[in-house]
Amino acid sequence: MKSHIKEFMPSMLQSPIVLLVLRCVAGGVFVFYGLDKIIDPTSFAKSIANYQVLPEFLVHPIALVLPWLEVIAGLFFVFDVWRRASGVLISGMLLTFIAMVALALMRGLDISCGCSAEGGSTVNWLLIVRNIVLLACTVIAMIPAENNSSGDADARVPGTV
Repeated sequence: MKSHIKEFMPSMLQSPIVLLVLRCVAGGVFVFYGLDKIIDPTSFAKSIANYQVLPEFLVHPIALVLPWLEVIAGLFFVFDVWRRASGVLISGMLLTFIAMVALALMRGLDISCGCSAEGGSTVNWLLIVRNIVLLACTVIAMIPAENNSSGDADARVPGTV
């Protein structure tokens, strides 16, 4: 199946350098914003609650756990450790974020996106576009580079060559 995916991708997108840049962009965004939310989980909890989709008892646990998942998945993705697993986790978070922002917009909520602990920008359609671009970067970067003979970075044990 991997060979079928590669047939449709331009060779530039299969370059190890391009894949590294894509991993650094997508993973770096998650590390940057995740660290900000770790520092101030109370503000992040308020942003989560503003979406009005979770029961109150889940808001604070999610505000404590989600930023750590963002940072760990982002670091793993940037450093190519369990690339597919971390990429799938990042993709799942991005799809959730896209759905939550779209839901907030459709419900007419005038709230901050919650991208950072202090809230970030107000939810808008451009935020959805940005997250779709990050999702595309993540999905493309999960495809093995041409010079990866095994094509399976996830089979590698962290800390080994």
